[in-house]
Parts: sequence; structure tokens; C-alpha cells
Amino acid sequence: VVAFAAWTGLASVVFALVFTQGLLVVAWQRRSVRPLVVLAVTVGVLAVAAWAAAPGAASGTLRVAVAGWRGSRPPVAEMFAAAAANGAALLVIPETAIVVPDLDTARTEWGAIARQHGVAAVLGAWVHATDDNRALFLDRHGELLGSYAKTHLVPVFEDYRTGDGRAVVRDLGTAVGAMICQDDNFTDVAREVATHGARLIAIPSNDWPAIAPFHLANCIFRAIETGCALARATSNGISALVAPGGRVVATADHLADGYQLLTADVPLGRGVPTLHARVGDWPLLI
Repeated sequence: VVAFAAWTGLASVVFALVFTQGLLVVAWQRRSVRPLVVLAVTVGVLAVAAWAAAPGAASGTLRVAVAGWRGSRPPVAEMFAAAAANGAALLVIPETAIVVPDLDTARTEWGAIARQHGVAAVLGAWVHATDDNRALFLDRHGELLGSYAKTHLVPVFEDYRTGDGRAVVRDLGTAVGAMICQDDNFTDVAREVATHGARLIAIPSNDWPAIAPFHLANCIFRAIETGCALARATSNGISALVAPGGRVVATADHLADGYQLLTADVPLGRGVPTLHARVGDWPLLI
């Protein structure tokens, strides 16, 4: 099933479930084995094709720390210190966890902290100058290598400048891309990041209790469809580190346990996009 999803995407998994149930109903109604033969042949062909096109094994690991909390935000500088103490090469913090007047200020203030601790970071930030919600890429020397602006806003609740969906992938110990919260409910940004060679996707996020488990479950499919690892840092929800192919390495439920800095060695993607990342839903349409 994982291989099939990497080949065709989540939409095709839904289609396959409906298709197989439909054939079983027809077989029962007509008291015929023909639909069952069609089902067996179809599943066999798709299984072989999906297995052949599935992403290969993960390539290497990166020690990653993701922070999350419930309610008020702890000091971010202390998260850098804790990440360094845990041996992390990369720190990811939640959506809009920091507020900066502009990118130059972010480069000066947060770059100094990253340089002090020798830890690269993807920081969820609200930037006043551009009136948008961004992920800032800082390397371990404190250089601001770029930023990504949130593309998919939550209807009704969010009304500000949106990003253009263009991938931002930077070397932060490995090729790292970013999505922000609602972005990971769609395939377009994840596919764009994967086709630009990302091996890990950082996801600053912010949830609330009613959606937390469902948002995480949906997010995991982006690791399956793209062949990238995920580092999801969430306030008021569940943070997670996910290997390529969707295996959950570790989670932290901040709704139950409050502030945690989750640190683990995360298997990395190969930097080669899956078939679904390259062509989208065309296999489903065919």
C-alpha cells in the first residue's frame, strides 16, 4: 500500500478502495466470478508496478530536534541550547513561534543564536514587513539562507498575504525544504519541494485539540508520496519525526505533556522524487 501511494498518491488509494468494494458488490449481485477475476488481475498489475516504482531505502540519517508546546511559548533561545546539548544538527520550531519586523532583523538576532550554538534551524516566524507567515532557514553559522511563505491559508481563520508555492530547499546539514501547517494537507507544495531535491521537509505547524490527531495522520502521507523525511514541530498539537515512506520515528503529544523538545536520528530521503512527486495525479486519471 505504501508503494502504491508513492506511485499514485493518496487520491489513488481512495480510488482503489472504492473500486475494489464496487467490484465485490457487483460480484455478489450477479453471482459472478468475473468481477473477482478483474479485481485479482488489477491488484496484481498495480502491485507489481507500484513495487517497481517505489522509493528506495532511506539514505543516511540526520539528528533533528523539533519543539512544541501547549499555551504560551517557552524561550526559543533555550531550545537552541537544548538542541545543541542533545547533539542535534537541525532545530525546527512551530508556526509563527517568533515575530520579527523584517528579515534583516531575523538574520541579525536569530542568526547570532544559531551561530552561538552551532545548530541550523527552520524557524516558524511572522514577518511584519511582508505581512506573512514564513519558515526561515538558518545554517549553523547563523546565515539566513532563505525563507518560505505559507501558501495554503486556513479558510475564514487566516487572511493575510499568501506565498506563491515555490519550493525553497537549502543545505542545512542535508537538503531541507519547508511547508507550513495547512500546506501539508495538500500535495502541491510537498511535490514541488521533493522535485527540488529535498531529503527532509521541515513543517512548522500550529493545531488545536479537535484536529491534532487527524492533521498528523494526513501529514504522514506527504512522506509516503514524496520519499522525503518529515520534521513536524507543532504548538497545541502533536510533533513528529517521520522517515521516508511514512514510518513514524517519534512523536510528542504537547496537548497531554506540554513543552517538549523531541530529538532523534531521522532517516533521510535519497533526494530523488517519487513518481507521484514528479507527475502528480496523472496515474489516477489514466
